Amino acid sequence: AQNGIFEEINKLKTQPPDEKEVFKAVNEIRGRRLMRQLLSVGQAYLLGWGEFKWNDPHAYEKFTESLTKVTPADVKVAISNYLNLNAFVIAIAK
Repeated sequence: AQNGIFEEINKLKTQPPDEKEVFKAVNEIRGRRLMRQLLSVGQAYLLGWGEFKWNDPHAYEKFTESLTKVTPADVKVAISNYLNLNAFVIAIAK
C-alpha cells in the first residue's frame, strides 16, 4: 500500500491536475455538501460543525463555495508544499 501511495504522490508531482480535474473535484465536494443538507439532521450537523470549528454556523458553506476559486496552479503549489515524501510519517494501527 505504501508504494502505491508514493507512486500516486509522485504522479501528482509530475502530472498535476488540469483545470477539468480541479473543476470536477470542486463540484464533487460542493455536491456532497448539498446532499448532506437535504435532511434537517444534515443541515443541523453542518451548522453545528461550523459553529464549533470556526465560530460561524455558515463557515462550511462559505468554505465549499470558496473552492470555486481554486486553480490548477494553487493545487500545484499545495502539492509541492505538503506532499513531501522525505517528511512522510507512517503510522500502523493494530
